[in-house]
Order: sequence, then C-alpha cells, then structure tokens
Amino acid sequence: MMQHTYHKKFTDSEIATIVSALRGLPTPPRQSGVNVLADNAALKVLDCVLSLNRRYDEFVVPTLQDFKKRNPTVISLSDLDNLKNSLGGAYDFFCRELGYYDYDRAQVFDLVLTYLIKAIPQFTGCNELESLRLWATGTKPTGYEQMLYVEGVGPCRPKGFAIAGWQYLRMWFGADTCKPDRHIVQFLKDTLRRNVNPANAVELMEITAPLAGLAVREADHRIWSNYSKKSKTRAAKHCGPGRRTSQAGPARPTT
Repeated sequence: MMQHTYHKKFTDSEIATIVSALRGLPTPPRQSGVNVLADNAALKVLDCVLSLNRRYDEFVVPTLQDFKKRNPTVISLSDLDNLKNSLGGAYDFFCRELGYYDYDRAQVFDLVLTYLIKAIPQFTGCNELESLRLWATGTKPTGYEQMLYVEGVGPCRPKGFAIAGWQYLRMWFGADTCKPDRHIVQFLKDTLRRNVNPANAVELMEITAPLAGLAVREADHRIWSNYSKKSKTRAAKHCGPGRRTSQAGPARPTT
C-alpha cells in the first residue's frame, strides 16, 4: 500500500485507484494547430477565453487563424490591449475582430487581459512569455479569486470564468497542472464512484499523475481526449443524424 502524508482528504486506496486508471488511458495523437500559439501571448489569452464551452476545432481554431492572418503583429498582451482599445473596448473588439457577439464573454476577456497586464510586472522574466511562465507556475489553482482584488480590474468575478478557466490559462503559460472541467470531474467520479469538486480534482490530479509516470498536463490531455470522444458519441446518438451535438470543450496545451 502506498503511504503519503500530503493528502489527508484522500485515502491511499483512492490514490492507487486513480493512478491505475490513469495508466490505463490510451495515448492520444498529438494535437495539430496548438504550436501556432507557442510564442504568441495574445493568441493564448484569446484561446483561453474563446474555448470556454465552445467547440475547439470547429470554432476556436478557425477564429484564431483568421485573427492571426489579419493581425500578424499582435503578439504581446499590450499589442492585444491596444487593438482592443482602438476599437472602442472589449465588446466591439469581439464583434469586429472575432465575429463573436457575446457581451459576457467579452467582459471575461477584458478582465483576464487586464489582470495579466497588471500582474506580470511582479514576475521578472527575460521577456513577457517568461514572466507569464513565472506567473503561471507561481500561482495557485484558487488564484482566480485574486482578480477580484487587483486594482483597476473590478470587484466582480466574471460570468463564466472560475477555476477551470483559470487553470487552462495557467496551462497555456507553462504550469504543469490540469483544467478541472466536466471531463476531469467525470473521470474522477467514474474512477472513485463518488463526486469530486473542481478544487479537489486539481489536487488529486497533481498527486496521481506523477505517480502514474505522467506530467499532469499529459494526464489531463489523455482524459480530455477519451472523454470528449465519449461525449460526442453520446450527443450524436441523442440528437440523431443531421443535428448539432453538444459542446465538447477546448483542446489542451500539452507542450
């Protein structure tokens, strides 16, 4: 029996069960199109916000590709912020540049972008991406609550953005962690035969993935690949031919 002292909320049996389940997940093919974001902080922020509850390949990828073609010099966070401001604000930017007419999602984008611009000066990397990596690896899963207290950002948590979106943002900028969306939570529920909340899901994944010989982000990607396929299959059967299926969620940064 494995013995650990750092997880008092979970039994050794539960940890062993999850490790075994992770080892049994098939290795998915590498994602095409993800590397296009490798050196572009602006696109990573857009990817994080656009992919919340939207189909990744069908919506996010073509939207980002079109944006990059039209705006090849928009690379840094300040580039993105300047473009947003030049168009009259976040919602006008969303409508004109992304063809996305969602006021709430535009407000999420504005809050996330403003937060990062104000937060990264605390992390002294050799360039912006390095500072963002230091931010991502130096913050905690519950750090999205910090956005409530950053001067100039605003007092309210944005609608539709909480721990899952925050974790996805951290992953894009280099943190080895997971995004506790419905696929991760369902995997743990199926494995443990009990409910697990998103915060505990992150902790469980960060404990068990290394024990299974996997980076946490790789375990996340394997779960997403397996469970999103199941979700699409179930939705297709439910909707029938010729009808749109439900949202499968975003792809995962794995490199």
